[in-house]
Amino acid sequence: MAAGVVAGRLVGRFGAREVLTTAMLVQGLATLPLVLLTTDRMALAVLVPALFAGFFGHVAAIVAYTVTGTSGLPDEEQGLATGLTTMTQQVAVSVGIPILSAVAATQSAELTGIRLALGVNVTVTLISVGLVWIGLRPRRGQARPHRHRPAAEQATATAEPTP
Repeated sequence: MAAGVVAGRLVGRFGAREVLTTAMLVQGLATLPLVLLTTDRMALAVLVPALFAGFFGHVAAIVAYTVTGTSGLPDEEQGLATGLTTMTQQVAVSVGIPILSAVAATQSAELTGIRLALGVNVTVTLISVGLVWIGLRPRRGQARPHRHRPAAEQATATAEPTP
């Protein structure tokens, strides 16, 4: 829950593109140590923090993704945009899990298959970071994307100057 609140504040401060790519980077890099884990009990010392960081990055990415998908739309289109972003996430999960499971099943040893699937997951996530960074860059002649500001700051910025 905390990641959602923190992510919203980060999007307001730094922008959705920056938070989305950073959160995806955190998620991918936090998954990387899981590829190397063994069945030893000491692996829990790596597993728990890595999962915590990865889940935090995942939730922050979802928040930034939803903000990206719904920003700049008229009020009457917000519900549709939210539904489309949620549906896209559900389709990605519905397709991604079987694909990674099939990758894992290509190996004769279960742990080897899981490691391979996690490695593919990390690779796809990190490549996606670059694609999202490039795809969401401001276009020439386009103003930098709006960063959300507190209401008091917006009121001050939009108030007409007094003569």
